[in-house]
Amino acid sequence: MPPTRTVLITGCSDGSLGAALAQEFHSTGTWRVFASARNSAKLSAVRAAGIETILIDVASTASIQAAVETVSKLTSGSLDALVNNAGVSTAPVAALDLDIAAGKRLFDVNVWGVVETVQAFMPLLLKAAAVKEGASKESSAMIVNHCSAGAVLATPMLSSYAASKTALLCFTETMRRELAPFGVGVVALMTGVVRSQIQTNAKGSGGRFKLPEGSIYGIAREAVEKGMDIERFYEEAPSAEDWAREVVRELTKDPLPAQIWKGKDAGKMWAMQFPPRRWMDGMVAKLTGMDVVGEKIKEERSKNTEGAV
Repeated sequence: MPPTRTVLITGCSDGSLGAALAQEFHSTGTWRVFASARNSAKLSAVRAAGIETILIDVASTASIQAAVETVSKLTSGSLDALVNNAGVSTAPVAALDLDIAAGKRLFDVNVWGVVETVQAFMPLLLKAAAVKEGASKESSAMIVNHCSAGAVLATPMLSSYAASKTALLCFTETMRRELAPFGVGVVALMTGVVRSQIQTNAKGSGGRFKLPEGSIYGIAREAVEKGMDIERFYEEAPSAEDWAREVVRELTKDPLPAQIWKGKDAGKMWAMQFPPRRWMDGMVAKLTGMDVVGEKIKEERSKNTEGAV
């Protein structure tokens, strides 16, 4: 039987979590999948799997509108599911060392790009929801926003990325309540650590994380740089394919979950929302080398005090 439902997924470049989701949805035989990315050349994997592809740059209003027109023509103006996976990451950097312009560009993609994409495709989603009025939640229209388990853990050196995902999580939770009366479900993907292209992109050309010269954290450079060596976080992490299989299975449940926590340490991060803040601060400090920074600063101040006597 031909697919009975339609889903558009953003951010499906080769090796990405979006590409894994597209292929998993496609493999069910139930979904007609539209996989998208900014660059057509980076859609080769999903295209080879027989998946239809569309170009979308979520930071471009014109690109989003063009995609809406394309999908509308292909589906008679209806869309059952929108998966907002497109996003960007950055190499670890302290908030005080952050390039503000780069931070704004990150928010433009990770937050405002998602909101604008939802607004643009809403007429298609509402049409799908209206057609299925009275059906089970499994059959209703849905929006899936790819947040991050890191949104609930304010990790030093990851402030801009975590802040963008926290903002997206708040938008997602709000949308879920605003759109419930219209039969459109909204889900937050709270993804932990998964092996994909994103860590390679985040590393950039600089290799291991290095504090910039002049950073106030240079007093404990070795400890901080070791704490933010992102490669260690990916040890024993699931593959993108295994993660996607679990996510798609969750998205077919009735009722639709409000949040999906999958990936390495996702469960631990969920639990970290509840312990006392002071305990959490201490644990994160040890994980990222901030405890050593504190010790070094105390030593320096002690020396200065002794010298002044």
